[in-house]
Amino acid sequence: MALTTASATTEDVVRLDLNTLPFLNEAAVERVLRSARPSDFAKYPEPGLPRLTETIAHRVGLPPECVLVGNGSDEVLDLAFRALVSPGGSVGVISPSFGMFQHFAQACGVQLRPVAAREKLPVDALSTLCVDAYFLPSPNNPTGTAFVREDIEALIESIEAPLLLDEAYAEFARQDFRSLARPDGRVLVTRTFSKAYGLPGIRVGYALGDRDLIERMRRIRTPYNVSSWSERVALAALDDEGFVEKAVAFVEAQRSKLFRSLRATGWPVWPSRANFVFVGPLDRAVEIREALLARGVVVKFVEYPGGNGGGSLRITVGTDADHARLLEALDGVRAWLA
Repeated sequence: MALTTASATTEDVVRLDLNTLPFLNEAAVERVLRSARPSDFAKYPEPGLPRLTETIAHRVGLPPECVLVGNGSDEVLDLAFRALVSPGGSVGVISPSFGMFQHFAQACGVQLRPVAAREKLPVDALSTLCVDAYFLPSPNNPTGTAFVREDIEALIESIEAPLLLDEAYAEFARQDFRSLARPDGRVLVTRTFSKAYGLPGIRVGYALGDRDLIERMRRIRTPYNVSSWSERVALAALDDEGFVEKAVAFVEAQRSKLFRSLRATGWPVWPSRANFVFVGPLDRAVEIREALLARGVVVKFVEYPGGNGGGSLRITVGTDADHARLLEALDGVRAWLA
């Protein structure tokens, strides 16, 4: 995707398409950099990253064999697809949902069975599917909808297939379903350091759950999938929970302001519990996205409901300055569309 146009250069483009924080955890990064030695670069990381694995396990109250660390939650989700579903199988999902699910499914020869969802988890519709597994993000990407624990527990009770809960954005909703992951259960929970921890560049995510499933994922994972430097930064970040609280408080305040501003100007914005908002459906979403890009603002196009240039937009929560640029650009787009 090109990020430069006749009226916007890379220097003045506002990126509101990646769902990252507008600041990073400098303390965690600097702490690791201060301890760096040239000889460290001549060593492979320890296979399985035992220090980080054991630290996460201790924090969530699970044995280390129930924890798997991966190269971002993307790798963890890919491993879960391959460990849970054989080629020709199927996975139950909600629609719209995380776009990478389709990518993983295609790579594994797996079919997605979508069920429409908005504010409430469609437990009855999901439970009637005949599938090999269920993959459910909460908060949902791209809509920002957070599903309540009672509905998720009701779904678990009504199905026999394994359920993966992707909690990439859980901190922003002040949710925590990690206790549903048990050593001998059917629930796998994934988390990431890319969002509330402000560290997408280290590419660290993890999965919690049934020891046999984790072992199957471990067998097909490459041995040196995460660098020792990424492990060190992740460990430092876990020692600085104050950063996460700061990030969540920032997102809550900014999300509320962005939601009100979009709604006040007539855009069909959905309530969100994540660090982004969902605007749609829009009849001319493709044109709107391109027109915003021409004005130096990048947002994510979502093919929902799609068709004839229609769809929706996912917009990352940013700073006041980011939002001002966005709203000014949207005003210009609306005048152009009229």
